[in-house]
Amino acid sequence: MSTKDARSIMFNNAMNQLKEVHVEELASAERKWEFRYNNQDKRLKELEATIKELRGKNRDLRKKLKELEG
Repeated sequence: MSTKDARSIMFNNAMNQLKEVHVEELASAERKWEFRYNNQDKRLKELEATIKELRGKNRDLRKKLKELEG
């Protein structure tokens, strides 16, 4: 038999339900953050690769331009 009265049990149940809601919201926010971070990381890597490729093309075009001028 429990030593807690009905009000105490109801309060504990309400607090546990509230805690579960907050834990679920936190987990959801963490998943969203991880998803956004991973997508941002992918985009940054793609942009870096594009920049590297374009710099190479630019270098090649400048070389060809110098050859045509000289």
